[in-house]
Parts: sequence; structure tokens; C-alpha cells
Amino acid sequence: MSSCHLSKLALTAALAASAAAQGDAEAARAVLGLDLTFASGAPATMFFHREHDPKRHHDTCKVFHHVRALDGTLLTKGNGGMFQHHKGLFIGWNRTKWNGQRFDFWHMPKQELQVFRGFLPHDAMNMAEGAQVCAIEWITPAGEVVIAERRGLQITEQRADSYTLHLRSELRAPNGKVRLAGDPQHSGQQLRSPQAFAPADATKVAYVRPDDARGHGNDVWTECEWIAAIQRHGADSYTILRVEGAGNRGETKWSTRDYGRFGATRAVDVTAAQPLVLDQYYVIADGARDAAWCAARAAAIRAASRDK
Repeated sequence: MSSCHLSKLALTAALAASAAAQGDAEAARAVLGLDLTFASGAPATMFFHREHDPKRHHDTCKVFHHVRALDGTLLTKGNGGMFQHHKGLFIGWNRTKWNGQRFDFWHMPKQELQVFRGFLPHDAMNMAEGAQVCAIEWITPAGEVVIAERRGLQITEQRADSYTLHLRSELRAPNGKVRLAGDPQHSGQQLRSPQAFAPADATKVAYVRPDDARGHGNDVWTECEWIAAIQRHGADSYTILRVEGAGNRGETKWSTRDYGRFGATRAVDVTAAQPLVLDQYYVIADGARDAAWCAARAAAIRAASRDK
């Protein structure tokens, strides 16, 4: 066999290896950012993001996740409806202070934006393989970046009648210190139930709390690390147990509304060197669960989060 023929064979093999490697890389990129699914392959969550359209500002200014029950029932509201700025699993603070200015990244009234910048590998957030990790920037009306966020979501456990979502948020201030603050009704990380619970004559969302939770009026609660919402969809009920991670910094203040917006906030300073990293867990269960069940699941989750 001639040396020329051998060279051609070597070149062909090298090109084939390169093509295979490129194919593997493209396949890896295709997998990056996939929405979460149940063991059956059915969708569990959907990440919503759109290119901003100033004419449709309120429909395109915020990113969020939809969440489903094991049987496929949608448990979150998207665009429109009462309080259109409430969408799925979402994050924001209405009194965000930076560079001598104040911005509202909850209502987004002055063309503030949360802009999706791309998907990241799971290890960018120290999460398990299969986690969906998003890069998001919080931008002023003048186009300045106030917060660089990484938002990760993964299913950590699936049982026959429930599953657990782990939401990890990292908020970093790349351009100077940021104060994240706001009242409990308009800040922090929260979930909004579907619009069907909002009308005055609708069945309302019920809540389960620890017995020693401290009420402050106006649906504000402290001294508790979990609260559960009970959604009733016709003859079926679903429990959404929200648990604060044991390592979250700042005092936790909760807010619950009977139309189904609930979650927790804190007031903290954020810098480039000291980001705010939050771990929140959502246990989505079939049926209306009682306080004892919620407390047991929350205690197990918090104990595990201390070990991380």
C-alpha cells in the first residue's frame, strides 16, 4: 500500500473523529437547558422566556418557570390575569437600590427587565446532572446590569404521589453593591397559582403552616421555615410545600394570599464578592396534606440541605 494511500486513510480517520467529536459536542449543547421531566418522560416544568418587546412589555419583561403536578395539571399562572406581574415560579424585589437609584424588579413598571442570556452546565451551580441552569441579567431602563443571576432547577426526588423541586438562585452584583429590599407581598422568591383561583367567587387556595408560625397581619408570617399551599382543582387537590434551605441568609418573611401567590423574602446586600445564594424546595404532592406530613417532609429536606 502506497504512503499516499495511507495518508489519505489517516486524513479520513481524523476527519471522521473530528466530525464525531463535533457531533458529540452538538448533542451535549442540545441537551443543555432541557425542561425537567418526570420518570415517565412527561413534562414537569417549563422555562418561559421571550425576547423583550416594548409594545408587550409586561408579557416579555420577566422569566419564570411553570410547574405541573404528576398527573400533568398546571399549578402556576403565566402571562395575563389578575396581577399580571405574578408568573409561575419567579424572583424579584420591588425596592432594589443600586448606584443611588431605586428599581422595581417585581412589577417592572419603568421598563426594567430580566433578560435570559443562555443556559449553563449543571455544575455551574453545583447541581446534579439534569438540572436546568439559566443565566439571567436584571437590567435598568438605561440598559445597565444591576444583578447577574444564575437560576437552577432540578427534580431531586420522585415518589408515586409526590416529587421535589430544588430551586437554587445566585444573585451577584457585578457593577457595585445592591440592596435587595421590599415588602413581603412584593419581593423575594414566590409562586403564583393559576388565574382560576383569583375571581371573587372562585374556590380559594388554602394554606398549612407550622403551629408556632408568627402572624403579623396582612398575611405576613415569620418564624417558620415552610408553608404549604393547597390547590383544589375540581374533585382533585394538590399540595405545594415550599421549604427554605437551611443555609439561606437574612431573616425570612413569608406572604400568602388566598388567590395563590405565596413565598418568602429577605432584605440583604449583594456584591460581586458576596452574592446571595438561596436554596428553596417545592414538594408537589397529590392530595391535601396536613401539617404533620408537611413538617416531616420539611425537616428531612432542611436536614439534607445542611449537609450540602
